[in-house]
Amino acid sequence: MTMMGNTFYGDSKNVKRTLRNSFFFAIFSPLIIAIHVTTFFLGKKRSFRFWGPRITHTAKLVVKLFVPDIPTSQHFDQLSAKIRPRIPLWGFVWDIKITEDTKDVLQLHIGNCPFCEVFAFAGLSELNPYACEGDWAYAGEKSDKWSFDRKHQIGTGDSFCDHTYKRLHK
Repeated sequence: MTMMGNTFYGDSKNVKRTLRNSFFFAIFSPLIIAIHVTTFFLGKKRSFRFWGPRITHTAKLVVKLFVPDIPTSQHFDQLSAKIRPRIPLWGFVWDIKITEDTKDVLQLHIGNCPFCEVFAFAGLSELNPYACEGDWAYAGEKSDKWSFDRKHQIGTGDSFCDHTYKRLHK
């Protein structure tokens, strides 16, 4: 073990990941148990068809807490101003950085996803795309205010997500 980040438990990145995953695993334990039980009785395909939409709905609710609403597409500039103060809190969990912030584009680099990490740890990686779908579901609700794009996503094997919000030109 090294003494990086003023700790004897390993480097600060690994400590952060361990704390984050432990916290989310504790929160998701009842869901993970329920998924494994229904998979035992219904089979993987039927169980995932049942749980997948519920995971998407939950992920969408989490996205809704981070990505603020704006009154209209004309207020796109407010998106960045409202997200910036949320990054210190949410950034700890998702390792969020703003990689582009222009008049027409706000791009976020998401370095990890606790949903995907916990599902992978529990042997349920096949459910990760359902968590990723929560971003698209929320963006679909706001399609009159901005467009959303993502070329990389952790849930399908990429090392990061690139959430890109674009101004609508009407």
